[in-house]
Amino acid sequence: MTRTPGRRVSISAALLLATLSSVPARADAAPPTFRPELVWRFDRPGGVDPSAGLAVGSDGTLYGSTRNIRDATGTIVEDSGTIFRLRPGSELETLYSFDEPDEERDDRGRIPRQVTVGPDGRLYSSVDWGAISGGACHGPCARDPGHYFVLAPVAEGATEWKPTPVSGPIAGEVAGHRPITITSDGSLLVTGNSGDFSPKAPAAVNGAVYRLAEGEGGWTTSAVSYFVDPDGRDDRHAVIGAQPQGALALGCHCGDTIYGTATFGGAVGLGTIFRLKLSGKGYRQKLVKTFKWTDADPAPDNDGMYPDTGLVITPGGRLYGTTSSGGINDRTDRWGPGVLYTLKPSTTGAANFRILHRFGDRAGDGAAPRGGLLVRRNGHVWGTTSEGGACGNGTLFRLIPVAGGASYRYQIAASFGCGDDDFGSHPFGAIVESAGWIYGVTSADGGTIWRVKVGPNP
Repeated sequence: MTRTPGRRVSISAALLLATLSSVPARADAAPPTFRPELVWRFDRPGGVDPSAGLAVGSDGTLYGSTRNIRDATGTIVEDSGTIFRLRPGSELETLYSFDEPDEERDDRGRIPRQVTVGPDGRLYSSVDWGAISGGACHGPCARDPGHYFVLAPVAEGATEWKPTPVSGPIAGEVAGHRPITITSDGSLLVTGNSGDFSPKAPAAVNGAVYRLAEGEGGWTTSAVSYFVDPDGRDDRHAVIGAQPQGALALGCHCGDTIYGTATFGGAVGLGTIFRLKLSGKGYRQKLVKTFKWTDADPAPDNDGMYPDTGLVITPGGRLYGTTSSGGINDRTDRWGPGVLYTLKPSTTGAANFRILHRFGDRAGDGAAPRGGLLVRRNGHVWGTTSEGGACGNGTLFRLIPVAGGASYRYQIAASFGCGDDDFGSHPFGAIVESAGWIYGVTSADGGTIWRVKVGPNP
């Protein structure tokens, strides 16, 4: 595929959510009605290979990250990375480059992940590894597994941006592939998907949810909840869940109720949906859903495995999510290529869990939905799969409410990497909406930013 320079585009923001009732979807056999357009191709000096999805600011500016850098000679500097922005009508700009000399690596870290835009315009993200100068690492940190940071101009109106750590090194791994959740008081809710953070942590920890709070003395980190195997064996026996790494959803912006997913743990070790509810001075854990699978042969359809993308929540309190495996089990893919599901937890604790679509239910369907979901105000649920589609290189899909939500229609809106396009292959990461367009990134051949026109959000 010939690489061509990215076109300049006009973008502005509004990432909005909607309600949708939990009923099964029927497949739509109609051909795709949307065609992605190329916004930017990472084929020049600067950042290359997006490391996560996109974020959008209130003015329509797109933000993102890359895991590698292409220098002026065309050489790829691996495990470095950049934070970038793309303003309306402008070309892509690098805000910060993680390419300092080796002796400074421990100060800034490497491989930035998902960017989240704060209400004050500052950017929040994480690095995969790199210790903080002068910071203390609690737990097994032979090599610091990463920390969270805030990126902002060094002074008002300045063009130079600088990262400032907002957490100590988090043992295990930071789960930086998903957007950071920001509460109404400005605190950040994040996850560490294994290990421990503090000497106060209990034994056999298999992940945690942390709160990062900014005060007069700087940032502090506290554990909201630990995920523990009560038998001290392994994450398959962690009843509430193990290794949370998806996006967290707030039952209210105050942060009193938090919903999330754990990739492993539960009844058979295939993941869970959990709730954390403020009770006194701490949070009480509750298991909302455990994902199951049967070893029958031939294996029947199941309700999904490994919910690693997290959840999105609508103003009405309905939750949506995906699993990267499970669902349809056939002779070509026994484990299944994933499911799209919804649930609306009640005050009694009932989850009302329902599968809306099992990926791979027909020829050309998508597989491996690892990018998270976007729910528009009109009730349409949008997402991507990294694999599958007409050419095996990923899809953009939507779930459309029919008859006022009495039923739903599943549609493959576009297939990626079919040879006659220039907008990329293998979409992944968070997608965002801005001024009637949906934006996302792809991972193949250095990566691209693409967009699809979906019209106004009524």
